[in-house]
Amino acid sequence: MVGRACAASVRSSPCGSRWLGASLATASGKHINVDAVMRFLAPKHRNIVGLVGWVTATVVCFTAVWGFLDQISIESFDAQADWTPGHKLSRMWEEAAATSFSW
Repeated sequence: MVGRACAASVRSSPCGSRWLGASLATASGKHINVDAVMRFLAPKHRNIVGLVGWVTATVVCFTAVWGFLDQISIESFDAQADWTPGHKLSRMWEEAAATSFSW
């Protein structure tokens, strides 16, 4: 009975059904691999393409964090948009410390 209720709740949730399907496909070894290009490359070239992918992912993540912190500093901590990044971060730290440690 519990299994049916769980399955019904997963079916009614689009995200839940995707996660369930992805986990079942991974468990059975049938998940889609995004390595179509890598299969046709020589081992030397695989390393280079893999390194470029990792560097690209790192740059994208750091850029997202930078933009997130910039937006948070302006919206939540009343920093000015034309302030330097160091000034924005110090404003965030000061405000966070003042609100977190004010007993």
